[in-house]
Amino acid sequence: MTVPSRCYVLTMISPVKPSTAKPAVRRLARVAKGLAAPSSRDRYLAEARRRLRGGDRCRVCGSRQLRNKTVTYAKNPAKSCLVNICRDCGYIHIPKAESFYTGMSTFEQLHKPAAVDPSTAVSRAGTLEQPGREFHMAKMAIDILGRDDIEVLVYGAGSSLDNEHIAKLDAVRHVAIGDIMKLRDDAEFVDANKRASRTFPVVVASEVIEHFRKPPDDFAKLFKFVKADGLLVCGTNIYDGGNLSRDAYIHFADHTSYYTPQVLRRIANDAGFHIDFRTPLIADGMRKRYVLFSKSQQVMESVACYFGVELYAPSEIARPRRPPTQKSHQAWRPPRPSSPPPNS
Repeated sequence: MTVPSRCYVLTMISPVKPSTAKPAVRRLARVAKGLAAPSSRDRYLAEARRRLRGGDRCRVCGSRQLRNKTVTYAKNPAKSCLVNICRDCGYIHIPKAESFYTGMSTFEQLHKPAAVDPSTAVSRAGTLEQPGREFHMAKMAIDILGRDDIEVLVYGAGSSLDNEHIAKLDAVRHVAIGDIMKLRDDAEFVDANKRASRTFPVVVASEVIEHFRKPPDDFAKLFKFVKADGLLVCGTNIYDGGNLSRDAYIHFADHTSYYTPQVLRRIANDAGFHIDFRTPLIADGMRKRYVLFSKSQQVMESVACYFGVELYAPSEIARPRRPPTQKSHQAWRPPRPSSPPPNS
């Protein structure tokens, strides 16, 4: 029998083993969906090109336009590190050999005396006696949502005991802590290495996202814990394009990611989230920002209304020590006139 020229001989295809069929189908469906969506098409195409051609790529946008340089800290020449700067999206990757958690197996190893600012006598991490920054981030998110019976996830809790203070708020029903390693038993533990099995109206992640080694993947895991009408509040430093040699942030242990606002907006948009940046009281002229994410436009309007009457986002200090200066707009202002000489 003659086989028609347009007939496909399916017996030439190797059968797929049952154990791998479902993951393969899911992977193909995910890739097809990513290529079809305008918001994520560029990222999927970039990843395809990277796999075909190889070579270093930006971990956020997939660009090959990377600048690798060693940065020495101006205030301490003994400190230096390699950075990979993406010329296209601005993401800065700081390669580090191992995680901060490497070798830890007990809470005592993790829990070190909290760093205390001598001018405020307040530590960032919460203790049993005093709330820390994550408490104030969570309370702000609860006030923004204006709901009762709320569940809260403290993501990347580390040694902070702010979950104890959050649980005492009237609007809170339950608090869980999430991390990549379980070293505590004082609250429900959520394994951040695994896919989210439930979602929360409020998720706070203080000083967490700068430790992400694969930002799109790590953010995807974090976003899965947030309800569709929930609010995620992250605290991190934002790169403003300044001189890296004067920036201590890249030299901190296990800081592997440094984001511009545009990079975080890209990550949020690819995941279907809205984004907002707010200055906490602790910023003190630094680059510290709270980054707020939600899939709900209504929630983001509530964020805007909250800051319609609040100048700063709350943090572990009660008032700003000095107002932060403006950056790009400040350069437009004419120089201040010099004071007239005193009358002789």
